[in-house]
Amino acid sequence: MNLIQSIQNQTMSSLEIAKLTGKRHTHVIRDIREMCESIKDDPDLVHDLNNGVIEIQDKRGYTAEFLLNRFFAELLATGYDALRRAKVIKRLIELEQKEFSNAVFKVTRQESKTEYKAMGFAIAEAHEEIKPYHFSNESDLINRIILGMTASKFRQHHDIPKSDAIRDYLSTAQLNCIIALQRANTVYIEDGLDFQERKAKLTDLFNRKHKQKLIDEIHLLNA
Repeated sequence: MNLIQSIQNQTMSSLEIAKLTGKRHTHVIRDIREMCESIKDDPDLVHDLNNGVIEIQDKRGYTAEFLLNRFFAELLATGYDALRRAKVIKRLIELEQKEFSNAVFKVTRQESKTEYKAMGFAIAEAHEEIKPYHFSNESDLINRIILGMTASKFRQHHDIPKSDAIRDYLSTAQLNCIIALQRANTVYIEDGLDFQERKAKLTDLFNRKHKQKLIDEIHLLNA
């Protein structure tokens, strides 16, 4: 699923709409049914209706809630007063922004894995006899520059289970830094630079192009 599809699939629950508008949930369900009934015979809208309004039923077969995509959530809100409409639309924007951030993170995380594999191939080619520490040394070289500590120390500091990858606990900005340094390190390894030379180049690259982005992110999160 790409970023656009992920955002388009974002839905809002009738339960949340009831909470935002101060209406009883049964009344919101009634409003949704009336909305659907009024447009169900329109050939231009029936397909959108089938995909944009999802009924969730409980074990007894009663309606537990409806899930509405942005189009139908806004359409429903047009029948409410300006304040209620504004609350629904504001929440829709928040949900889309959150979904976009999550989707970007997933794409970035996958890219970091791809770059790690490329770096791994370069490490393997650079050694006649491959040892596990050859890979961990390179990863921790990058982790120390970006995170200020090794992966194991980061895991301990943040109480991350051993079964989880630390990538899942990093921000998108941190992942982008890792991607950039992994990519650069792959080239440096292929060019035959020794560990200290690569460390100096990677540190310089981080300080010049990425350090300020992480500082800005911290300030934004603490604002």
